[in-house]
Amino acid sequence: MKQCSRTLIVGNERGLHSRIATHLAAIAAEYRVKLVVSNGTESADCSMILDVLALGVGHGATLHVRATGEQAGSVLLLVEQVLTTQDDPI
Repeated sequence: MKQCSRTLIVGNERGLHSRIATHLAAIAAEYRVKLVVSNGTESADCSMILDVLALGVGHGATLHVRATGEQAGSVLLLVEQVLTTQDDPI
């Protein structure tokens, strides 16, 4: 199984909030990948929205993102767009 990872800086001024966490969960489900975010000390599976929110990730925080699955590389590109932009996902 393919695994890819990337380190990203959170661009949204409100940090990793519920709309972003929900969008990450939808991406993981749609592409059937395991998506994990880590803030350095704690990790959360993106399919568990409350676990992602519990990380308390703010604007400018550094996150390590790991995707495991056949489309891991493509998923990381989508996740990068979601996490590094200042805009909320639609």
